[in-house]
Amino acid sequence: MLITTDTERQAISCTFDGNSYISYSLQRQAIDNEDDDIYFQFRTGHPNGLILHAGESNDFMYVALVKGLLEVAVNLGTGEFRVKVSPNPGESFYDNEWHKVKVIRRRTNIEVKVDDTLRAEDSTGGSFGRLTTRGEVFIGGAPEPAELVGSTVGENFFGNLQDVSYNGHSTILDFLELAHQNDPFIHIEGRLDFSIHVVNSLEPITFLTEDSFFLLPKWNAKSNGDIFFEFRTNEPNSVLMYNRGQGSSGAIQDFFGFELLNGFIYLILNLGSGGIRHKAATFPLNDGEWHSVRLTRKGNQGTVSVDGQIDENGEGSFVTPGDSTHLNLGDSLVVGGINNEDENDGLPLDLFAGAIRQGFVGCMRNLLMETLNIDFSRYIREQGKEDEIRPYCRSESDKCDLEPCRHGGICREGWNRFICDCTMTSYSGPTCEEDATRVSFNGVSYVRVTLKRRTQTKFEDIFFRFKTRFPEGMLVETSSPGTIDVMLIELHQGHVRVTTNFGSGRTVLTVGDHLDNNHWHSVHVVRQESTLMVTVDNTERSEGKYRLVGRKAISKMGPL
Repeated sequence: MLITTDTERQAISCTFDGNSYISYSLQRQAIDNEDDDIYFQFRTGHPNGLILHAGESNDFMYVALVKGLLEVAVNLGTGEFRVKVSPNPGESFYDNEWHKVKVIRRRTNIEVKVDDTLRAEDSTGGSFGRLTTRGEVFIGGAPEPAELVGSTVGENFFGNLQDVSYNGHSTILDFLELAHQNDPFIHIEGRLDFSIHVVNSLEPITFLTEDSFFLLPKWNAKSNGDIFFEFRTNEPNSVLMYNRGQGSSGAIQDFFGFELLNGFIYLILNLGSGGIRHKAATFPLNDGEWHSVRLTRKGNQGTVSVDGQIDENGEGSFVTPGDSTHLNLGDSLVVGGINNEDENDGLPLDLFAGAIRQGFVGCMRNLLMETLNIDFSRYIREQGKEDEIRPYCRSESDKCDLEPCRHGGICREGWNRFICDCTMTSYSGPTCEEDATRVSFNGVSYVRVTLKRRTQTKFEDIFFRFKTRFPEGMLVETSSPGTIDVMLIELHQGHVRVTTNFGSGRTVLTVGDHLDNNHWHSVHVVRQESTLMVTVDNTERSEGKYRLVGRKAISKMGPL
């Protein structure tokens, strides 16, 4: 049916439930135009969904939400226009607020306006300027969205659409009006509600402790892959997710993971011929707000976008070393922490938050692998994790206001929890109420700790307190038989001296003065690959770097 625009009429709105959609047959009159406009308004809480598709073969128009971005594609037979429009910083397209979209085509030239602002402008290229199709127009979804020509989305739309219209010069098709009038060329699949309801996305979840995690089927991304998720936390260090691959010898080879360290997000990726530890953004993400992360990989190259943006400094793009272009993952995708129940829980050296066994505490939502949106609640329920992972996300009042830390412990706000730093006290435990373990040495005695198996690390975090009247003496040493790898922390002339050698030469840092005054002093040593930082009494600090040769500062440890 051809209808004319009546500016006085009330716009038709529909609610789509992710299963319903509208198809309009063009048998009565084909689309055959050099100029046309597409207009619609949408509201959703879901980052993925087909909104409109018309055409077949090399003639098509397509609009969808893909991983939170508005994707528009047009092909007229001799070239393709395709753009992914990001929301403005701090905004979202799936915020359950109304957004207006207009796609304007004048032959090969195309403009995309969102909320009355021009967001993209380009050309399809080539000499053909006419869109010709005699098939079907799909609104809000299709039987198999991913099978439509030009489509990169596998889900139907989940939310509200209003005023979806096509203006092809002399032809105006108002698809929701046609559906509301039961036009004979309209087919409605599923339940289509001609009213507006807020349709929320799948429920977010909260990981209550750093030991909380659950398992998903492995990420199947051998040659190419696309994964998207959102998280929210104020805690600086955590393993967000990881998926291992394993060789015949049991050694970790292929690996994929995301972590937060000091609030910055890192991708850890190894295709079997060399790994990368890739900083995806130059700003911290532990600000308590929602952030989105999207990894797109083709072979050994890819990008990581944060909040819909690839970092302007070029941090967003990566290339893995070596010849491998395939990611062969096994086991399961571990989400939210570290699978301590796995006997073969070895993690790669580049997963620094894994070295300190720090899981994620905060909220997560909208995990999409390729075009599949993951229903967290199903897997959490099946694995009996309901007490550790809850189906909500909320930011509670400050917990440190209650002053829970005793004996001078310092309270730090975590995600809906307090964290007591007892390091400057003589106590330990969640609230610094338990007496810390103390040992005394007479200059001859020592404690020797032998690890069950030889370990390798690129990240160490060592803290202890001491008091003495003597200016010389070994405090802590790590070494391994058969290697020159060593970290020696000692008292030398009343200073703390740290000596390291990981195969590329000695590095010596000296911190503090007159530490042989028989008062308690704290020592904190952190090594992150080539960077070594030593802090004494939370005030005096020394930092150094050393050369990376061959093994990239891998520490091998046997006895302690």
